[in-house]
Amino acid sequence: MFCHNCGMKLEEGSVFCPECGTRQIEADMPGNYSGTQSKTGGWTEENFNTDISDESELEDFEMDMPDESEQKTEGKGKGLIAGIILIIVLGIAFGAGGFFVYQKISSSDSKETEVVKEETEKEAAGNSEKKKTEETNADKNKDGEGSKTDEDNEGKAEEQKPEEKTYIHEYTVVQGIRTWSDAKAYCEIQGGHLATVVSQEEYDQITAKADETGCVVLWLGAERMGDGEFAWVTGEEFSFDVWASGEPNNDGGNENYLGMMKIQGIWSMYDMPNDVSAYYGSDKVGFVMEKDIEKYHE
Repeated sequence: MFCHNCGMKLEEGSVFCPECGTRQIEADMPGNYSGTQSKTGGWTEENFNTDISDESELEDFEMDMPDESEQKTEGKGKGLIAGIILIIVLGIAFGAGGFFVYQKISSSDSKETEVVKEETEKEAAGNSEKKKTEETNADKNKDGEGSKTDEDNEGKAEEQKPEEKTYIHEYTVVQGIRTWSDAKAYCEIQGGHLATVVSQEEYDQITAKADETGCVVLWLGAERMGDGEFAWVTGEEFSFDVWASGEPNNDGGNENYLGMMKIQGIWSMYDMPNDVSAYYGSDKVGFVMEKDIEKYHE
């Protein structure tokens, strides 16, 4: 038996040629076949005769032949089922992977939440402890238990204070004839001022210095103001005085300056004119200069 299309030798009863795939009608067709082969070995239409005596045989032959559309449909069905199975497998795989990722994220979020919660609890505990400490200190201060600490702090503050300055009065008796105005200017040039007397102690210091010089008339640092009252050149209150009897009398209407005179061994205050050089020699007249000297506490 040979393929009537390509001439390849076939086994008896073959339906299709394995070389070209042509259906071999003569293998299954009922009836009598006669004819001659072509030079190629196949059957030609000219010498291919078919005698089918019964049309029912032809119908039975056609019904027995396999239908190509059925084969294709069967192949498509199998492919569709395989595709559905593949989709289901992939869906399961993706679902499992997504669930795994979700579990990882959930676990991470849970750990972070636990860390934040732990830190919050620690902070709250610290604040609570701090508040208790402050309340305890406040109660101690109320009960007087904190007084020792306060005293220590005050002691440290006192230790850190800078040394305070105080001043002592230094008195100098300068001999020589000068008017009250000239004597005032001289003292100021020297960094001092005509002496002021605000207490008995200061007055005693000045008279002691005066007795060492032999002077009997000395200028002090006060003058009469417009209201007729005397005022110290330093602005201190004129609240201390040792006036002689009948003084101040402003004799002649020009005794506007303060001086001290020693009469019968006693020093007293007098109001005098600006210039007394006409009444006394230069060895008996002078003035008292006062300077404030800084002294630090040890």
